[in-house]
Amino acid sequence: AIGGAQPYLYALFLLEIVHRNKTLSNILAVFSDPKYGSKMVVTLVFSFLLSYVYAAIAYANFASDMRTVDSVGATGGTIDEVAVAQCESLLQCLVFVANDGLRAGGGIGDLVTRPEGEVSLRMLYDFSYFLLQILFMLAIIQAIIIDAFGALRDNLNDADQNQRTVCYVCGLADDEFGGDFGRHVAKDHNMWMYTAFLCYLDQTDETNYTGLESYVVELIKKRSLDFFPISRARCLEEGSARIDPSGRK
Repeated sequence: AIGGAQPYLYALFLLEIVHRNKTLSNILAVFSDPKYGSKMVVTLVFSFLLSYVYAAIAYANFASDMRTVDSVGATGGTIDEVAVAQCESLLQCLVFVANDGLRAGGGIGDLVTRPEGEVSLRMLYDFSYFLLQILFMLAIIQAIIIDAFGALRDNLNDADQNQRTVCYVCGLADDEFGGDFGRHVAKDHNMWMYTAFLCYLDQTDETNYTGLESYVVELIKKRSLDFFPISRARCLEEGSARIDPSGRK
């Protein structure tokens, strides 16, 4: 019904790619992280407050200067230009400063007409806006974004390194196995065998459980992982048992 009333809403279904694509999901996860999301929100709020301060100053002191030049048409082959006031009210001034000012490369000074007469205060106003909003605040926002994506890259690299060098079942690193790590994760602690076992327990009637299976099910109900050989591997324990106190096998 919604799609029939507003066909353009079908475009929203294209966002399904975010759910299906791992890279895009990770990008959105960056901004959903409270650590970086809160920093971004606080920075944007502070930037808006600065815009309000500058809008109030402009409305009180430079309202007559806050005019942009727009082309209104052609007369006799020439383009007519007219000055449009942008600060006739505080709200209009705020919208102009916060919207147009931030999107201008050089700040408000690039948009409005040059002041008449004394220019020192306007020069200070324009330059301070450019310095605080365009250089500092936008640079801070960019730094937060870069820092967030840098942390995402580090986390993904750490996760990839962990998957390749740490046993999923026991949590022991590959250097514990003296070059036999591949056989360990493929035979001794194959995570898919553990997964198949848990699926088997879920699909099997409780009356058909063996004693060991009943024990594991009870631990699962208690949300306990004690049945996993955490920090233990039989191949390591058997290797240690074959060494006598003198250090000979």
